[in-house]
Amino acid sequence: MFEQALTAASVVGDRGAEIQASLGEAYARTIATPEGGVARLEAMLDRMLPELQELDDDAGLAIAFLLRANVGWMSCRFSAAKEECDRALASARAAGDGQWVYVASSMRATAGVLGSASVTEVTAVLDEVDAESVTFPSLRPYASSARGAVAAMVGRFDEARRLSDESMRLSIELRGSVPAGAYETRSRIESLAGDLEAAERFAAMGYEFLVSVDNVAHSSTSAGMRGVALLRQGRLDDAQRWAGICRETSSSDDVINQHLWRTVDAVIAAREGRREDADRLIGEAVAWADRSDALLERAELCLDEAEIHHLAGRDDDARAALDQARELYRRKGGTVGEDLVDRKTAALGLG
Repeated sequence: MFEQALTAASVVGDRGAEIQASLGEAYARTIATPEGGVARLEAMLDRMLPELQELDDDAGLAIAFLLRANVGWMSCRFSAAKEECDRALASARAAGDGQWVYVASSMRATAGVLGSASVTEVTAVLDEVDAESVTFPSLRPYASSARGAVAAMVGRFDEARRLSDESMRLSIELRGSVPAGAYETRSRIESLAGDLEAAERFAAMGYEFLVSVDNVAHSSTSAGMRGVALLRQGRLDDAQRWAGICRETSSSDDVINQHLWRTVDAVIAAREGRREDADRLIGEAVAWADRSDALLERAELCLDEAEIHHLAGRDDDARAALDQARELYRRKGGTVGEDLVDRKTAALGLG
């Protein structure tokens, strides 16, 4: 459809529409065939954004800024992604385009949830989303889901699940289906709550939905999340299989995927006594994760790193990894992190 739009825009000489269609086609191709897609998209944006600014094309600028946000997103640079979403939201409002207001508003808040913004900062952004939802009701299910994620970070799991259920109900009511992001958020909620079977089940639901629409870029991440949830349950064969699916379907520059599958394989190697493999894999996983500002992801990785050090007899290193996890959780303001670190410390006998 983007290719057809590009042809039609070229015929009538509408340069703004040509750029929008070109960017849309590039993004769709990146989602379906991720390898090399981010670099291609970034190069196109560098060329086409100045043109859109010269054309004073607010709708086109909203699209371009959102795609720049996606470039940051796929690199797990969520603070940068939020800044681009701020620009996209201003352009979308200027264009009077409700769809792009919805995408920019929801994406900028999710960037806060996943990135380095504190719980207090994320809550302030969600208050803005609530105000926006008076005009754009389709934001209501998103706001409920994100507030559920925040509630889980501070240990209010009953509230988190209630908000997640409300989000899914509203999504069906207002949009006809549950978006994959709602399943991912619920999986994270259940993981923080310690219900690992539920975490895997919701990750599976998100994966199946994404596969059904050929969204390889994001289904690969859902596969990695399934692998981690299965690892936590001690289902090592299943965990390794899903980590393999994540590895095989991921682009080589996808930051979260590259550390997810390595983390699963590293912990399995450590439990099987393959120390050199475990050390190599967890070292690579940490190097990938350190490129991002996803504090909760990095904290969780520290817990796995602590286990690997402990199994290798390096308890001082294990304690250092646990201390780093605690600091990352504190920076996020996620008080549930204290409990997670305490439980891991006790499980490893390092108290």
